Amino acid sequence: MLVGSSNIADIEVATLVDAVRWVVPPALVLQATRISTCAGDLFTEEAEHVAAAVSKRRTEFTAGRVCARAALARLGIRPMPVPVGSKGEPVWPPGIVGSITHDMDLCIVALQSANRLAGIGIDITENSKLGDDVTGLICTPREIACNRDFGTSADPFRIIFSLKESIYKCLFPFIRRFLDFHEVEVALDPFSIHASEPAREQLPFGIQEKLCAAFCVVNGCIFSAAWVDV
Repeated sequence: MLVGSSNIADIEVATLVDAVRWVVPPALVLQATRISTCAGDLFTEEAEHVAAAVSKRRTEFTAGRVCARAALARLGIRPMPVPVGSKGEPVWPPGIVGSITHDMDLCIVALQSANRLAGIGIDITENSKLGDDVTGLICTPREIACNRDFGTSADPFRIIFSLKESIYKCLFPFIRRFLDFHEVEVALDPFSIHASEPAREQLPFGIQEKLCAAFCVVNGCIFSAAWVDV
């Protein structure tokens, strides 16, 4: 799905959310903001996590937590900390699955009750071409060969990079580690996702078959999502 111009500064947050809704599960709760205009406070344990971070990181982190609390409120959950786990992942309240992404002054949170969605991962990244050296790190030779001619206004390998980020976030709670880039292969046309045999062996039975993913290109950014149905 392609929306708008190539200038990220032109995009309205509402336009981004409307585009994202076309590619994610209908029940997913979405909350988005421009980082530079997001105002809010952190709980003490959240603030301690970024106390020594640079200003940009603190601002991004704050926007993510402010969006997270707004999204949780839509599920009837009172304001509470969303702390950071041992691998840097957000730790959601019991019974909630969610994901946070931010880039280019945009922050998005997606979440839902675990009885409606088993897992979710999202990513947003700049719509720009990856260098060949980076592409080789992210994609296997087979991925490069089968996706090179994918026709779109976005670099297919940037799309794959974003999709893999979403997939890794989505699968992390099931295996408690982030997958290597070459442990999952993505084909864009026809669309398919294949985890390597070692990765599949770590996943609970049936998760690979329930894993879904999608993306959209919106103005100057690429958004992707991966989710596991219940």
